Amino acid sequence: MNITVDTEFSRLLPTLREDELAGLEQSILSDGCRDAIVVWDEQHIIIDGHHRYDICQRHGIPYTVTRLSFATRLEVMAWIIQNQLARRNLNLVERYLLINDLCNMAGVRRGGDRRSQEFSNSHGDRLNGRAAIAVVFGVSDSTITRARRLASTIETLGALCGDERVVREAMTDSDPALHCGDARNLVKLAATDREQAADLLDGFLTGGGKSARAQLQQIQNTTTIICPHCGGNIKETKS
Repeated sequence: MNITVDTEFSRLLPTLREDELAGLEQSILSDGCRDAIVVWDEQHIIIDGHHRYDICQRHGIPYTVTRLSFATRLEVMAWIIQNQLARRNLNLVERYLLINDLCNMAGVRRGGDRRSQEFSNSHGDRLNGRAAIAVVFGVSDSTITRARRLASTIETLGALCGDERVVREAMTDSDPALHCGDARNLVKLAATDREQAADLLDGFLTGGGKSARAQLQQIQNTTTIICPHCGGNIKETKS
């Protein structure tokens, strides 16, 4: 029976860089596909091993399949994210974004738990919202808060440059073009000068991070005062 790829499920998985994908392909070509492709048994949809499956299909390389049973798509997505969180090769930003995806799945709003989904813990107790994420997936409430703030930051910067995906990739790369501190400062700047924030963000995203960071730091060290005579802005450097 044919197995298929689901775009919503594959979106939950971290994107491999070109060199990582090339390395995986070379490994499979040399040694075969050593790890099984994991499939949602009832729907025959891949839930782990998308890249391995694609490489094997293109080169006609045999692979094994592990089938897992789930009742709903929500259960599948929870498994995908929990499986990714258990892996050590995720950096902190990638982990936070997966935790944010969990919150979105559970219906956790940034201001509360209304209309949130329920999950079961190991004892069968029904938990909802932030309590479910914290207990069932083993993360603290403060971690959830940081994850939500990071996602909000990326969303804001995505709106500035027109492509949230580009911002995500810039922050999750092993050598990130945009660090969390710079991202937060860009969001603060955007609240008062959206155009300048967009220009500096473009600098970070196009290889000019050193210059953009210096300019951003200079802006952070400058105070804007309203002139009592003309109403114009006066820039003062903080001492």
